[in-house]
Amino acid sequence: MVGAIVPTRAAEALTRTENRPPEATVLQAAIDGHGIALAHSVMAHDDLAAGRLVRLFPEIGFASVLAYYVIYRPETASLPRLRAFRDWLFEEAQPYRRSRAKG
Repeated sequence: MVGAIVPTRAAEALTRTENRPPEATVLQAAIDGHGIALAHSVMAHDDLAAGRLVRLFPEIGFASVLAYYVIYRPETASLPRLRAFRDWLFEEAQPYRRSRAKG
């Protein structure tokens, strides 16, 4: 889910962005003071934690039906490179998971 409320001049600036995901562009517009962004919490997590953005309705939250899965063939589970990637990915997700658990 990506969306934003932005003034016209900001909308024009958004059309001139590099090859960035739409959600990153919307978040950057909000950081730059061009409006309000609607984004997945995982995309906004770092900006929220750093204080670049704040939640408009912090008292409202809901579980998402969207999820990411690390998937691989069972016979490859013991490959060192796969285990290293899986371990790194889970380590990177820990700060986000802890912040979600706090509410």
